[in-house]
Amino acid sequence: MDFEIFTEEDKQKERELLASYDLDVKFFKQLGFKIKQIVPERNCFRIEADKGFYCLKKMSFNDEDIYLMQEMTEHLGNNGFNNTFDIVLHENNEILIPYEGNQYYLSSWMDGRESDYLNLLDIKNAIETLAKFHIGAEGFQTKLDQEYRRLYGKWKQGFLQKLNEIEAAKARVLAENKKNDNTEIMIQYLTDCEKSANHALKLLDKSSYNYLNARDESKKGFIHHDYGLHNILHTFDNKTYIGGLESCAFDIRMHDLGYLVFRLMRRKEWDMDATLNMIDYYNEIYKLEKGDYEALAVYFTFPHDFKQLFRQYYIEGKDSEDLEELERINVESQYNQARKNFLNEFEKYSELL
Repeated sequence: MDFEIFTEEDKQKERELLASYDLDVKFFKQLGFKIKQIVPERNCFRIEADKGFYCLKKMSFNDEDIYLMQEMTEHLGNNGFNNTFDIVLHENNEILIPYEGNQYYLSSWMDGRESDYLNLLDIKNAIETLAKFHIGAEGFQTKLDQEYRRLYGKWKQGFLQKLNEIEAAKARVLAENKKNDNTEIMIQYLTDCEKSANHALKLLDKSSYNYLNARDESKKGFIHHDYGLHNILHTFDNKTYIGGLESCAFDIRMHDLGYLVFRLMRRKEWDMDATLNMIDYYNEIYKLEKGDYEALAVYFTFPHDFKQLFRQYYIEGKDSEDLEELERINVESQYNQARKNFLNEFEKYSELL
């Protein structure tokens, strides 16, 4: 089973997955639905039928994973966390819908909107909901196979794997020696990524990472593992729901918080005060220790977004002159200087706690 230690947001992959769905009249007759409307929505299809509104997804993992998702959802509900989407049961309590060699499943649909990174209330609600999710996830037990989802102690392995990818990308750029404006900028960017990755590994070695693994593993919880704005829904009655549980894994809680805050800081120009406010939202619900801040410093330091930027600006050859995101690969840009200043400041902050 191919299960990444550190997930990456990939809209192109989501579009390709939606295009692979076998949606035709026979499929919906098998469901017993009379379809009124089908609309693609990021990583699923929104279905309006005579029996209500549903989210249709194609299984991209093992079939057994859907039953693990169901157990996790039920466990969260039993612990008072009901901010997830119910999986629809069919005849004989079956969940999976086989069709043309693939497996699909339905969950309830909630009308609402994705989190907006400019809306401070959205961000506060999303982070508080994450803390409550982590509390509700504790004490989980299952007899289903979930060993490949166990990521405790694997950050170093994941970082080294991605560092190898950075080095391979840099070697490719040097070998191809393309004559365009992006080549030299990309070489400098990947060199900077190498430095950041190696520094993250040093921070990891001297952090309380091993303690955090032992602490969180003993609580028998799980993490979301893809807690981005695209999986956070705000309904019109001011409730926050979490989707995308198919990515759930077993790892330290700071993996989720780091994942979300890292992506928000990319859009908020690496503002230290904004970061501390976001972490405080979590801390008010689920108390953090010094080691948690150390883990966040490690997570923030690693260049998780290098692959996306390398693909956009080198492989796909986007016109950098017309894109504001050019600053993200220009090591001399104001954006990257702000990022470096933030990382230095947050690292010192985590050490002084």
